[in-house]
Amino acid sequence: MQLRQQILLRTFIYFILFSFLFQSLAPVSLATGWWGSGSKSKDYLEKIGEEGFKTSGPPEEGTLQKTIFKIINYVLGFLGIVFIALIIYGGLVWMTSMGNEQKIEQARKILINAAIGLAIVLAAYALSVFIFQVLLKSTGGG
Repeated sequence: MQLRQQILLRTFIYFILFSFLFQSLAPVSLATGWWGSGSKSKDYLEKIGEEGFKTSGPPEEGTLQKTIFKIINYVLGFLGIVFIALIIYGGLVWMTSMGNEQKIEQARKILINAAIGLAIVLAAYALSVFIFQVLLKSTGGG
């Protein structure tokens, strides 16, 4: 049983590390056109942002608003990954409970709390994006 728990813990840790790695590499790969020569993914995303959200993008380089916006995005993104990993962990606990009522109840609590946490993180992200858009429009930055 100890070996099974170690394997599950290692898998959980690797999942979090790789998720964070890929999340941090995605903006770099889009900005540099890493998806292939002649990639127009950055232009395509900017076009979607301009047409869909009626904005020209995030604040200009080097401004305080952009730095704060990046920090908030990374923190909320990391928290989102943590709560998704907790949901997966709760599911694994439930699947490996083998009918043990205490473990099922523990897994149910983990799943409920992780889902509530994920909802809070998503709401905080939506609220922060809305607040930054309103602030940028009111200060003439966007």
